Amino acid sequence: PEYKELQLPGYKEFAGGIRIGDIVDDKWLFASTCFRKARMIYGAVGNRRATRHMYVCEMDAYRSSDLIACSPSDWCRLSVMKYLFGYGEKPLWFAGWVLLIIFAFATIYCPSQWGFIDIELRGVDWNGSLLSNFGTALYFSIVTFATLGYGDISPHGGWAKFFVCVEVALGFIMLGCFIVLIGRQITHD
Repeated sequence: PEYKELQLPGYKEFAGGIRIGDIVDDKWLFASTCFRKARMIYGAVGNRRATRHMYVCEMDAYRSSDLIACSPSDWCRLSVMKYLFGYGEKPLWFAGWVLLIIFAFATIYCPSQWGFIDIELRGVDWNGSLLSNFGTALYFSIVTFATLGYGDISPHGGWAKFFVCVEVALGFIMLGCFIVLIGRQITHD
């Protein structure tokens, strides 16, 4: 049987002339292409909100396509981008993740009666109140995350060094993601 083409202006260019009833091997890859075309159309008419929404839909569809169309490395990269900062469209998500990481590590570094993490302070007394201890641990976490390394506080012991290394690695990764986020914002505005 013959299928009618959709009656949309420019449909052949929009969806590559695929007709209703045609078999599409990968529906997610097809959807990704359609969202990309819609994004380009919205961008051409200046509708930024719809353009950004279509970009998120395009990336979600591409990430959902089978691993033949989307390589495992692309899938991992897109998954990180989706959940970390909404493919660059949700910068507040990113700020939330940064704060969560810093506070989580500050909680780990905060000295306890069990001495789980041994941190050496030069000229600072850990025997203050819990609030001042947490403030010092928060300071250490921020300095470590930002990879500044002033040297007034340093890890002392195996677990402390392990957690510091993990936080430094996360700081490097988040810095790279921040650059991607800023680039996405600049290219859209």
